[in-house]
This record gives sequence, C-alpha cells and structure tokens, in this order.
Amino acid sequence: MSQVDFYVLPEGGKREHFACALIQKVWKQGNNIFISTGSETAAMSFDDLLWTFKDISFLPHCLVSDNDAENVPIVIGPGYKMGNQIPDHTPIMLNLADQIPQESGKIERILEIVAGSESERQRARKRYAEYRDQGHVLNKHDI
Repeated sequence: MSQVDFYVLPEGGKREHFACALIQKVWKQGNNIFISTGSETAAMSFDDLLWTFKDISFLPHCLVSDNDAENVPIVIGPGYKMGNQIPDHTPIMLNLADQIPQESGKIERILEIVAGSESERQRARKRYAEYRDQGHVLNKHDI
C-alpha cells in the first residue's frame, strides 16, 4: 500500500499555489511526480498554471498525452485515465481530483491537499476514510 500525506491548509489557503510549491519541492528533491486531475480540462488548466507559477523558475512538465511524457519529471493528466499512462519512473502522485485514484499501482506516495470551502473539506475527509479503509499509511500535516 502507498503512503498518503494530507496537507491541511489554513482557512483561505490557496490550494493551487501550495500545489505548485509542493511539486517544485518534490522535483528539487530528485523525484518524478504524476499530477492527477479530475478532467482533461483541469489537466490543461494546471499545465498552464505551472508555466506561470513563478516568473524566474521553470518546472519541467507536460501532459500525459504528450509524446515525451516518459522523459519528463512532472506529468499531468486526468486520474481516470491514469492506469498504464504513468511513466515507470514516477513514485509520487499529487491527487487534485475529488476521487481517490483507482489504480495507484507503482505509486509509493500519494499527496493530497485540503483547502477551501467546507464542502471541499468534506470531500477530503471522504477520501481520507477511503484510503484508510484500503489500508494505506496515512499522515496529516497542518500547514
């Protein structure tokens, strides 16, 4: 089973900005990461966000549908298409979807970010319970 880390942001915390900073940290530590989104549209929006995250930094990334996804350390795609599309050398996944990944396969560590409205927090609690019921090792980090 995977280790699942929940990062709980304070009320009003910006989920997308924290996600970009977390991805940057994972990448700078020498890890590859798959970002699981809820849809193709969300994947493309997050791709755009990574291009503009910081003016003076670059995070090498692409969409899972790109031809060179196997050679890029940060890959973005909808979680429902994950399956065999995650590059082999990718041990970490950031889940930005409302559902837990159905096929985490070779993923060793899953990152979840909890922020926003009470309804978003309720969905995160549901994901936490699902991970727990599946036997994953769970960690909570208050930010």
